[in-house]
Amino acid sequence: MKLLKFAAFLSNPERPLKIENFLISPQEAAQLIQILGENKIPLIFLKEKAAPVFKDIIEHPEFKKAFANEYDYFNRIKEEYLKIKKEFQKLGIEDILFKSNGLFPYKSDNLDILIKPQFIETAKSILLNLDYIELTHWEDEPGKYLFRKFNIGEEVLTVHLHKKIGWDGPSILKEDLLWNRSLLSKSDPSIRIPSPEDNLMIVLSHAFYENRYINLSDLKLVNDCLKTPNFDWNYIETVASEKKWKSVFYTALLLFASVEKTIYKESLFPENIISEARKNTKKIRWFYPFPKIPVIKNDKIFMPFRFSKLSTKPFTYIRILTSTEKLFNKLQYIFFDIIHATQSLLGIKRIIRQKPALFTLSGIDGSGKTDLAKILSKAFISCQIKVKYVWIRPRFSNSTENFKKILRKFLSNKIPSPDETEKKQKFFKKTGVRFFWKNFVFINLFWQVLLKIRIPLFFRKIVISDRYLLDNLVDLALILKEPQFIEKGFLKKSFFQYLINFFPKPTISFFLDTPPKIAHERIKEESIEDLEKLNVLYQNGKDNFNIKKIDTIPNLNLVSNKIVNIALTYYFKNFFDYSIKVKKSANF
Repeated sequence: MKLLKFAAFLSNPERPLKIENFLISPQEAAQLIQILGENKIPLIFLKEKAAPVFKDIIEHPEFKKAFANEYDYFNRIKEEYLKIKKEFQKLGIEDILFKSNGLFPYKSDNLDILIKPQFIETAKSILLNLDYIELTHWEDEPGKYLFRKFNIGEEVLTVHLHKKIGWDGPSILKEDLLWNRSLLSKSDPSIRIPSPEDNLMIVLSHAFYENRYINLSDLKLVNDCLKTPNFDWNYIETVASEKKWKSVFYTALLLFASVEKTIYKESLFPENIISEARKNTKKIRWFYPFPKIPVIKNDKIFMPFRFSKLSTKPFTYIRILTSTEKLFNKLQYIFFDIIHATQSLLGIKRIIRQKPALFTLSGIDGSGKTDLAKILSKAFISCQIKVKYVWIRPRFSNSTENFKKILRKFLSNKIPSPDETEKKQKFFKKTGVRFFWKNFVFINLFWQVLLKIRIPLFFRKIVISDRYLLDNLVDLALILKEPQFIEKGFLKKSFFQYLINFFPKPTISFFLDTPPKIAHERIKEESIEDLEKLNVLYQNGKDNFNIKKIDTIPNLNLVSNKIVNIALTYYFKNFFDYSIKVKKSANF
């Protein structure tokens, strides 16, 4: 309870909270930072409002390190937001950061931005032009659009565009009044925020419908709203009644008041409002499974304070059924919500939704295939997509190396060692050797494709292949000195067409066009002469495949961003989920 009190005091130092000793150990400092993080408390704003009484805590080395990390993150995403806002303003688009009490909400899971419905498509186009990718697989609710920007496979910023404010159904607010009552933040004039009354409804409904927990950051937001002079409770009751969630509002209010009183020994909610809340919820408490009001034992409470989905879902369905939407839309939304909830409960939601795809990267040694493939994998994984990275090169596979060792053991006088270049060249001029090697490589390639690509695709994974068919044909053409391997139509005329037909067609193939001199600077193992020979074969063969050329002369970071943007944009643009497609037709 001691560390929770520290966290509660740090998050809201204006509230009275008796703490006898402010000294903490390094281990306790780390635990305190963890508690603040779990409760989404912005450390950089704490430091700005530091009081002498807890100055020793925030000057602790662990806190200084955490502050530095958060400052860096804050500056990065604030800069990104200002870029977006600048483009919005050019076209006369206003936006509201509706999860803010006046400070930039950098601790939110994503940046929630409200846009007027008539500007939503324009706003989406602006984000796409700024290299954001629309993540359609997370767009479960109509009127909400999720975008993410990447840098070297890492998330830069996730933006959630909204044309209405509501979770699991219709809007909870009257958007026309929300826009009229919104105001520029006094703390940060670069952001527009909802009025305190609208903000209170947003915090309570989001905690109840979406998060199903209350954290210290929520309490701080609510407290800031309640301290507003001439707070308009009549406005809140009118909106909540018209939007059919009055009982939920009062239920959430009682939960917040109870948690607040447990921590701070008093609640800022007026007694007459609490009485009104009890009166309104008493009428239906016997019928619906309300979240349990926290019962404190031994002066302990865990934050965030969580409650179950079962205790909130009945209210969601009541609000939908009593809304002014068409009956078909109401039933449709409830049906698919139940389906998704069941899938999530059984742990099969992501597998059913995910569509398999194959992305391949080809190019000479030193072109950056491996690094770029791993960066692309990282980007997909951050979107909670199941990915398998594979390296396909039978010439250097474990089975090939083991087979060579066996041959050298029994035929040591006939098989040249890896260092004997001239002997190897003569050895591969033999007709029998060439025939055997060609067949061995193709059969090995066939099995690698089956095990590493075909099977994962069957299980609906995304496969990212470092090298693929073109690379292995170039290998053969180089070793056997038979450039016809990469010539158009060769495979169709050969026996290997039957094996090639088994190979899955890539969703997108990337050819990393890299000058041999630059590739040689990255890897010294290959000579410039060998890289130039490879480059000639790749340049001659790439046009015979449906492959996208990527110039790697720019900084590899820029190249990685380009590949990530192309691959993810294509994947999510062509993403298909029947339930989402149908739900988007609903007009909530």
